[in-house]
Amino acid sequence: MFKKIMLVAIIASVAACSQTRHYVNGHSVEGTRKVTENTDYFIGGLAQKENINAESICGSADKVVATETVSSPLNIILRAITWGIYSPQEQSVYCKRS
Repeated sequence: MFKKIMLVAIIASVAACSQTRHYVNGHSVEGTRKVTENTDYFIGGLAQKENINAESICGSADKVVATETVSSPLNIILRAITWGIYSPQEQSVYCKRS
């Protein structure tokens, strides 16, 4: 019984991936260039913030199409293994191609 409960808990935590995308200039990321950076948070990100300068990544503000934050299955597994002490996320910026 314990093995079944653990299996359901693992599947539920991996299935709980999240993605947030904010469009800045445009409504689609098709044909754009994606730049991804990993950010490291500790204790679930409590009292921490990470700033990504999308303008410098894309070259100018008018080339920024969207920004995205993703909690992938690997991020969730690392968060679970460390009991939330280490909480990584992926931050992406979508830029118009020059």
